[in-house]
Amino acid sequence: MRFALTTAGIALIGLTLASCAAAREKEEIEDLAVDIARAFEEGDADKLASLFSAECETIEEDLVPIVQFIQDNEVEVELTGVDVRNLTDNAAELHLKGTRTVNDDEMALDEEGEYHPLVKEDGDWKIADCEFFADEPAQ
Repeated sequence: MRFALTTAGIALIGLTLASCAAAREKEEIEDLAVDIARAFEEGDADKLASLFSAECETIEEDLVPIVQFIQDNEVEVELTGVDVRNLTDNAAELHLKGTRTVNDDEMALDEEGEYHPLVKEDGDWKIADCEFFADEPAQ
């Protein structure tokens, strides 16, 4: 009987640790979402580029027209939440909840059901969707 309790206890500890790790990963992804919103609103090209995976080799040049658009217009971002799904140790999908307003024209940050792939590189979550800003007005 003692063996069964020990095995059950170890299993419970394992589940608790896994749950804590998942919560920590989700919190890190939420921090990434805040960084995305802030860098977009500020038109910070360097910060935006740093949030993308190394696989997005042309992101710096891809961001030039978007940053120019942000600098030429009044842009506000209101991030109200995130949804994270398919979370693993090194990958996840992110949906941004909230609005972006460009010159009084308000739209959703992400369309309903739209999720962006993320990857973990060198311990940091990064946007793996190299076309993340493809639908922005500057394109």
